[in-house]
Amino acid sequence: MNSRDIELAHLDGEQRELAECIGIDAYRTLSQAYGGGSVYVAKAEAILKDERDRRIFREYNGRNVHALALKYSLADNTVRKIIRSLQGLFKQEGGCT
Repeated sequence: MNSRDIELAHLDGEQRELAECIGIDAYRTLSQAYGGGSVYVAKAEAILKDERDRRIFREYNGRNVHALALKYSLADNTVRKIIRSLQGLFKQEGGCT
């Protein structure tokens, strides 16, 4: 028997929920590649955070911290931290982000 033989009826609990979420074919592929191991799946927010921060930095005009905070559902302080962080990176690298 191998992963191609796995059917939804063979799965219980969290494994079944996962197969229902991603589809049985994707579950089989996942089982083949990572079976027996532990896999962390990052939240979309974490994956897309750097891109969001670069957008904020590009859109910043020196006077729009609050507008950016509203647009990206962040606190004003968080927007300021992002801008400071990327300004520092920009200065270190000597170029655009």
